[in-house]
Amino acid sequence: MLAEALDILADAFHYRRLAIILIDDQTAEPYLAATGGEPPAPGLDELLPFATETLAGATLQKTDSPASVWSIPLAIGQAPVGALIVLDDSLAATGDHTARFLTTYARQITVGITAANLYQKTREQQQQALTRRQIAEHLQQMATILNATLDLDDVLKLILERIKFVIPYRYAAIMLLRGQTLTVRAAAGFKAEDIAINTTENIFYQQALLQQYPTIFHDITENTFWKLARPDFAAATKAWIGAPLVFRKRIIGLLTMHHTEAGYFDAADLDLVHTFANQAAIAIENARLYNQEQQKVKQFHTVAKIGRQTAEIRDIQLLLETVIRRLHEDLGYEFISVFLFDPESNTLALRAASDIPTEEIPAVLHALPLDHPGVISTAARTQEPLLVNDISAFPGYFAGPGREAVQSEAALPLMTHNGLVGVLDLQSISPHRFEPDDITLVQTIADQLAIAIETANLQRQYTEFIQ
Repeated sequence: MLAEALDILADAFHYRRLAIILIDDQTAEPYLAATGGEPPAPGLDELLPFATETLAGATLQKTDSPASVWSIPLAIGQAPVGALIVLDDSLAATGDHTARFLTTYARQITVGITAANLYQKTREQQQQALTRRQIAEHLQQMATILNATLDLDDVLKLILERIKFVIPYRYAAIMLLRGQTLTVRAAAGFKAEDIAINTTENIFYQQALLQQYPTIFHDITENTFWKLARPDFAAATKAWIGAPLVFRKRIIGLLTMHHTEAGYFDAADLDLVHTFANQAAIAIENARLYNQEQQKVKQFHTVAKIGRQTAEIRDIQLLLETVIRRLHEDLGYEFISVFLFDPESNTLALRAASDIPTEEIPAVLHALPLDHPGVISTAARTQEPLLVNDISAFPGYFAGPGREAVQSEAALPLMTHNGLVGVLDLQSISPHRFEPDDITLVQTIADQLAIAIETANLQRQYTEFIQ
């Protein structure tokens, strides 16, 4: 519109060079909005000296040397919004009628600017209203969809899918917090395979969680803590948003969104992410509770199954292998071992393991003295369950054959009224894998196993006696 107004003026009066300078609404700084007439077009620095009085006080400013330049105010009321600049040698010979004409023309330009600004603001308001409606619809759809499933993996996948409709990202992740470790449970744009972040060591993620409100980085590569401990999957990240997942004032995880373009996310996204994160936290916790209840039912059936099998099996080796298989296949524990106590040598001998074939166990020759400082011997010596969710913090820990990646361990003594029978040991490559509920569950199985072992020993002794 401004360029067209200058073209009309140039065609009608053959003015050599024309320009319009406007004052920015946000910064109050002048900028060159349009030029017309003969090339080359003048620059802002060239024009400003001729328009200082006009821009400051909405007054007509005439300069006749070294060139004839008029600066006609563009004003709303008494407030200047810019200037119409006319550069032509013929101006020096013109009278007041030219000044009146250009002033009137400038007013018409101002009216056009006002109308255009009003139209733009109306469009922006309409767009904002449309955006708000779309966001509300997405939130409602998200709530409906999430309430339709209680499978945790499905819930996490749906969260990442829905939020991308509102805030597009290059890749994203949902990390769930267990103890001090964030584990990637769902990802979009990359493969989430065994990605765990220790928040006691990673200051960046520790601070992101402590905020309890979304954090935005326009260029995260400038952050010192990020550069020190950036996860591999985020190597190309420039723009980053992280939103803690908070349920009833308890942090349960972190939602992160990434983009390879610096400045891609802006502050307006924070409230949206916060709303999504709050809704996601509720859905995640509901799915967790449902899964826990389902797991408890499964655990109950597994304990009952083990109880029946231990009551029927009299062969100790078969008994140990059966219990280990149930713990591994039905309850999902990674590494399970059973050590039996030999009171004559005062040692604990490995008799069965989930990752070692039975026929290979004699070749392992793995026996632990009762006074050994490790987790298994300590549990046997104290005759109390021992939970170590960070083996690096346990001075006596040592890695068994093939278990160098283990990070957490739970050892439960096998006890009867006659004393120590052995130790049932669980290990995991994930830190903070075991919780008090695991100890309660496995202790029940350990008690069943201890009684079954003692019964099998008595049966064997009786058989040997009568023979």
